[in-house]
Amino acid sequence: MKPYFILVIIGIVFIAGCVSQNGTNETIKLGATLPLTGDVASFGLDSQKAMLMAVDEINAKGGINGRQLEIKFEDDQCDGKNSVTTVTKLISVDKVSAIIGPFCSAAMLPAAPIAEQNKVILLSASATNPKITQAGDYIFRNAPSDAIQGKFAAEFAYNTLNARKVSVEYANEEYSVGVKDVFVKRFKELGGQILSTNAHERGSTDMRTQITKIKAENPDLVYLSVLAPANGGNFLTQAKELGLNVTIFSPEALNNPELITTARDASNGLLISTPKPQTTQQFKDAFKAKYNTEPIIYSDYYYDAVYLIANAMKTCGENSGCIKSELYKVKDYKGASGAITLDSNGDLDRGEYVVMTIVNQTFTEYK
Repeated sequence: MKPYFILVIIGIVFIAGCVSQNGTNETIKLGATLPLTGDVASFGLDSQKAMLMAVDEINAKGGINGRQLEIKFEDDQCDGKNSVTTVTKLISVDKVSAIIGPFCSAAMLPAAPIAEQNKVILLSASATNPKITQAGDYIFRNAPSDAIQGKFAAEFAYNTLNARKVSVEYANEEYSVGVKDVFVKRFKELGGQILSTNAHERGSTDMRTQITKIKAENPDLVYLSVLAPANGGNFLTQAKELGLNVTIFSPEALNNPELITTARDASNGLLISTPKPQTTQQFKDAFKAKYNTEPIIYSDYYYDAVYLIANAMKTCGENSGCIKSELYKVKDYKGASGAITLDSNGDLDRGEYVVMTIVNQTFTEYK
């Protein structure tokens, strides 16, 4: 073998050894499971955009200790069976140490035990069912629990709207049930009367039977706890058709332009409890510049979730136990969604709410 061939081979081996040792040719991977198709895809697709925006920013600044950040996205359609599959795949095949999502409580609760057993971080920026608080040491969320929202809504209904008799309509899935249960409990504690609780499946399109029953009950208010905007839109449309002329109050999932697209003028007058808007103008402007559209609810929370994990990875690399410890240390982090502190249960330590309404098919704060 000629000497210059030997030198070339030695050089290649040397370079390969350096690259392998430093890991600079490898991305640092993060998993994500969101509803990218299905009846709540508008939430997942918007959250994905916000996450990719965060990744682009981080990578433009050198990534994480010289390594570029990459997110492996999976589509769970906000379905529990699907999320078990997506989380298992991200852990066993993609070998991620942290996963952002799932978006929905119905997908988060079944997936949490898998992440906990494998000691992999599961951080949701939107799953709000109160049961998530006790889901495990590796389970986090930077969105407020419905234990706060349901209580706020009941007190607003009783004290501000002066409702004393309420009929409840809810979708039979974890998010809708969770916030509904807290609302009902607190409303009764205040002295209010729950006339009925009526369930339908998340994909239901015909709710005329329930609406007819509710109309006969003559409530002061209807509490409509649903996840999918189209589902809520169908209820509002049919309520108008059947002459149900009563205030309807919903949790934050209906704070979505898709609701107005479905219900049109039947959406006017709807009241919605929603986390107090604290989204920074910087995030709004950057999102609009990148995607030519306004961000919808929870997009800023998912943007922040990427940064929370990435900041921990700067100290920990892909060591999930270390990332867990760093997340528990998060205090007063200035995020796009406001100040973030994670408590001893891995929950966001605050939960401020306001009420929005729809006037002329436009969302506006209720006065």
